[in-house]
Amino acid sequence: MLSNGELILTINELCRSSANRIKAEIRNGQRETILVITENALFADKHLQDYSALLQGLKAVLNLGAKTVHIELNNPYIINWTASPVEIPKTHYWDAFHEEVQKLLVGFEEVHWELRG
Repeated sequence: MLSNGELILTINELCRSSANRIKAEIRNGQRETILVITENALFADKHLQDYSALLQGLKAVLNLGAKTVHIELNNPYIINWTASPVEIPKTHYWDAFHEEVQKLLVGFEEVHWELRG
């Protein structure tokens, strides 16, 4: 718990796939792990894997009651498409995932993005 009474959760190591698994790690403001979500990757496409992990992580963070989320992601495309008003290029097929992520993000008072290497 932070001094202002809000819990900040971090989704960390989002979708660093190994052996066709995706992972979303949720941490509190002191960087202590609260929840780890792993599942089989349902898609061969890296962007779809990242969107899937992001959706699972955001749903969990909202269910935990967080008002602020700090998202660490190793996919600059997802960050650019999601964190700014830029639309996904029409030639891409991730628009359904993108729309669902956008709907979840409005449930937070603050959203912070960080590109991880």
